[in-house]
Amino acid sequence: MRLLTIVSASFRGGATFSLLNLLQGLIKEGVEIFVITPEDGFLCEELVKRHIPYRIVPIRFDAFPPLSSAIDYPKFLPRLIKQQFINHLAISEIQKITSEWKPDIIHTNVSVINVGWKVARRLDIPHIWHIREYGDKDFDIHRFPYRKEAFRRISQESYSICITRDLADYFSVTDNGIVIYNGIEEPENRLTNTVKEKKFIYVGALTTNKGVTSLIKSFADFAKKDPDHTLELFGRISLSYQTSLLRLIDRLKMSQRIRIMGPTSEVFLQMQKAKAIIVPSRCEGFGRITAEAMLNHCLVIGRDTGGTKEQFDNGLNLCGHEIGIRFIDDKEISQSLLKAIQMSHEEYDMIVKGASNTVRSLYNTKKNVSETLCFLNKIKEAHENRTKNCR
Repeated sequence: MRLLTIVSASFRGGATFSLLNLLQGLIKEGVEIFVITPEDGFLCEELVKRHIPYRIVPIRFDAFPPLSSAIDYPKFLPRLIKQQFINHLAISEIQKITSEWKPDIIHTNVSVINVGWKVARRLDIPHIWHIREYGDKDFDIHRFPYRKEAFRRISQESYSICITRDLADYFSVTDNGIVIYNGIEEPENRLTNTVKEKKFIYVGALTTNKGVTSLIKSFADFAKKDPDHTLELFGRISLSYQTSLLRLIDRLKMSQRIRIMGPTSEVFLQMQKAKAIIVPSRCEGFGRITAEAMLNHCLVIGRDTGGTKEQFDNGLNLCGHEIGIRFIDDKEISQSLLKAIQMSHEEYDMIVKGASNTVRSLYNTKKNVSETLCFLNKIKEAHENRTKNCR
């Protein structure tokens, strides 16, 4: 089988790591892979290490340009035209690559770009959307011209892999879709010292929609009742947002307690050392960081929405007890931090062990690869049968 995969970005991120794990597993099963990425970066470096061929083709989201400030309004139409022009060129280039490489299936690794779907329709090749995000609820992305209702229709015309049941329900995925959880790899090195440091961590992109501003304010409230614990923020951040956060931290007089650490290659180590990880995102598609923290015996404090809620619910059903600390709104974050430090060793161990077992049971890489391969084979066989019947 030949699989052409189209991605939306090349930086470090949950979708990138999930894809790399999947592709590596599929290659071991004999699937040939070709990747199209819009930019050079981390993903390309990893593809070279794995001897996976790729091509850089500029692609833009099929989404309305942002209107977050007054200066965005006069730029709206020019941005939209430029975006569509770039994607028009991308479709022509991808069609050439597809005609030469002749994949059995085209796979788009996110649901907010549709160049792969358009090429697949032109060439009568099966197409799979990998639905990893809501778009509007998590990233404030509004699809163009296919808003949620229209995307539901076009996704049902092809195939879909949803990374949670909630995403499948949100987009009304039915007969042509399947829910396959991401595969999470075991940490190569695990600390033998189980004593946790007096610190909380945040890991992921540092952006407004990820709830970082709310987290900092909530930690400042928590710090009034606890003199010891610190908060470390790991992940990529824009210069403007970093400046804004540093001003907020300084205004709250938290410069000694809250630190912006930037990206790290030792995410698992930080999880193993921390008292807890906080996931304040307003709505995670799946929450890879959540599952990774659970596997690394780090208590998760997360917002009870989207993929975070689904992971908590899965653990509750599997273990018979909570596998993390849930909060509903920003007001409950500081209370949750207090609950974490007041927890007995026995309760803490029960929760993190249950969380780790949940990830091993439901989100292991072998299961992710085998279920995906089975779905790919089913799609290929159905297409071949349909083609034969049309002759």
